Amino acid sequence: MNYLTECELSALRKLSAGLISKKELDFIITRKAALQEMECFLDKFIFDKNVCGFEAVLWNMPNTMTKEEENYLYKKYLLLDGHFQYENMISAFQTYFNEDKDNIPILLQAIKEIPEYLNYDDVKYPYIRKI
Repeated sequence: MNYLTECELSALRKLSAGLISKKELDFIITRKAALQEMECFLDKFIFDKNVCGFEAVLWNMPNTMTKEEENYLYKKYLLLDGHFQYENMISAFQTYFNEDKDNIPILLQAIKEIPEYLNYDDVKYPYIRKI
């Protein structure tokens, strides 16, 4: 299993911050991650409590995943605690996979297991509305 170098992770963070373009990222990271690699990267960031790394890889890592694999990844991390991307993941999940009836149980579970940082009325209800 390959790991991200500090240079690659730095480039992903810079792309997240709008400091480099996608084209510049392609010169720095020439490989594309498969589903298994993406899971490995994301699991490690959750284990290390590296929220910025999780976000950068989730949204910006070049990958070879199919839409079905992306659906699986969103479902997995939507119900897994340890990051702050739930709202963005719900938006992406609803945009791309809202017609898949198999996702209804995941969305219901997400309503039951609202992350602690979203458990305040001013952010909880907008999150539930997104779901």
